[in-house]
Amino acid sequence: VDERGIVDSMEITPPPNATPRVHDMLVDIRRALHLASLPLPTEPVGKGAKWAVTRVIKQGGITIQQRSVFELRQTGGSRLRVKVAYEQSAPDQSFTPPGNAPGVVFKLSDFTFTGDGEGTWRTDRFLPRSGKEMAQTQYAFSGAGPGQEMVTAKTEVHLTIKGK
Repeated sequence: VDERGIVDSMEITPPPNATPRVHDMLVDIRRALHLASLPLPTEPVGKGAKWAVTRVIKQGGITIQQRSVFELRQTGGSRLRVKVAYEQSAPDQSFTPPGNAPGVVFKLSDFTFTGDGEGTWRTDRFLPRSGKEMAQTQYAFSGAGPGQEMVTAKTEVHLTIKGK
């Protein structure tokens, strides 16, 4: 995490005997933690200020473009109340998911991720003190060889954060 709160990298390594479901859960947790960070603008801002952060993320062997728009709703002491809306997309691409044998290749043909939320951050902490988030993902992929079946999925996640 740099001085503006931008997460440069984050690793959550599953144990060697982790099932695919555990691996997927850890990927989802990593994504949620990444999205829960609050990258601050380079210049000072006040209530009502809006700023956007665009970045490229490598996740699960896929290259994803992410754009987040933040709005400072309230300030007080070391606390910030911020609203956020974000979207991720990925162009069609071939990828090898982590944990698969070398040479196992999939073809991504659709990926969108959208979400929004609002949270309270302390300026001396990485994660929000409290907040709510809702996110939706839609994707489609298939094996890269001829005659491979297409897999499509849609997910919706609601996250509530309560600090102590």
